[in-house]
Amino acid sequence: MFRTPAPPPLPAGADRHPIPDVPVRGEPGAVTFGRDISDYLTDLLGTPVDPPVLVHGDDLSGAQVFGYDLTVAGLPARITVFPVRDPLLHTTLPGYSIERPGQRVPFDPDGYRDLDWQLATTLAAAVHARIAPAANRPDSAQRLPAPAGVIIDPAAFEARIAAALAAGPVRVDRPVTGDADRAELSVLGADGALFCLLYQPDSGQAWVCAVREPARLLTELTGAGCTGPGFRLTGDLPYRVHALLRGTHRHRHVVRGARTAFDEAGLS
Repeated sequence: MFRTPAPPPLPAGADRHPIPDVPVRGEPGAVTFGRDISDYLTDLLGTPVDPPVLVHGDDLSGAQVFGYDLTVAGLPARITVFPVRDPLLHTTLPGYSIERPGQRVPFDPDGYRDLDWQLATTLAAAVHARIAPAANRPDSAQRLPAPAGVIIDPAAFEARIAAALAAGPVRVDRPVTGDADRAELSVLGADGALFCLLYQPDSGQAWVCAVREPARLLTELTGAGCTGPGFRLTGDLPYRVHALLRGTHRHRHVVRGARTAFDEAGLS
């Protein structure tokens, strides 16, 4: 775990750029990162959190420092990103801090994957700790459980999809009829989860657009590993999807398994 020191102050007169609600093609990664944090907070808190204002400039040493100013649960919050010299690795790594009025929220990243999710869950936990009744108040560092449809561990989720595509019952809900079409495919996992996939033949891309975990409702995906349309499939998984679609020209055609499996799953 990487220890984050106190952040340097953002320089006076730093540039401020509101992040738009909708992604723009070619936008900087720092803009996407900030919007993703607010999207995760919206899911975690169950109330809209507007995209932050990106604030950036150079500190007195000339190192680039930038931050995200948000309003969360009616109060301002700032996430600062700044360079930190790691004495063990002999290199400079990005440091992160979270501040609310009168409070610096402890944050030490578990790693450098899914930092937008880590920051959002830590800030959401601090908000819950402040507004929850004292008897039910969680530790401010506690990680909140993910709501339905939010992917926390992309590798584990992709492994479930791979297992389902390799052996589970598969039904083609809409076949490929042209390069501009998006094919739809449903696959059942061994644990009863239903994965709804889309495939774009002209680009060769495949993704999971929704998942229904056992005893839950069908939910569109958000979270780590997700893009606008859903969870990206990598490796050989798009080719597995394509192989299942190949030669299928009928709607709702079961290409593997029995139709009763989909009837039992509530798919008519």
